[in-house]
Amino acid sequence: MSHYRSFLVRLWKDSDISPLKISVVDPRTNEKRTFSEVSTFLDFWAHLCGDPPGEGDGVQKSNG
Repeated sequence: MSHYRSFLVRLWKDSDISPLKISVVDPRTNEKRTFSEVSTFLDFWAHLCGDPPGEGDGVQKSNG
């Protein structure tokens, strides 16, 4: 089993006053997660690194 993983991470704002949005795509599975809160993204990222996750609020998951 390989311990190497890669992701496409996108960050954007819909306008100058809107909050930051983040999406993460796993190119192996095309699974996409969209985060509306930076703290939720950081919890997700910490979980990928082996740390226990925090609350999952603000996460949207989709395939394709």
